[in-house]
Amino acid sequence: MAEKTFAAVLADRDRIMARITTGHGGTVEHYSLQFECRLGDSQEWTAIRRYDSSHGVVHVHVFRADGSERRVVDRAGVPFKEGLRLAWVELSENWQRYRRTYEEG
Repeated sequence: MAEKTFAAVLADRDRIMARITTGHGGTVEHYSLQFECRLGDSQEWTAIRRYDSSHGVVHVHVFRADGSERRVVDRAGVPFKEGLRLAWVELSENWQRYRRTYEEG
């Protein structure tokens, strides 16, 4: 198995942190894509939304400014490689809206 970790910079204070584990033949064994922001004057990265395949199912964690979180399984049965692709597209297209929603509470 091989693990790749990298950051995709979206803007000065916004990024996607990716961790992808592949197996033999390039199969996706596990992944985590997390949209993170630096809010206000903080230099700390805050998780806003994370897509991953933990627990054997493709799902998303939605974090709120009050510290709460909800886990949504909206792609049950989707293969990990396809879940990774869909998550990347969704984060790339909607990160600004996710940040705004988080900041508005």
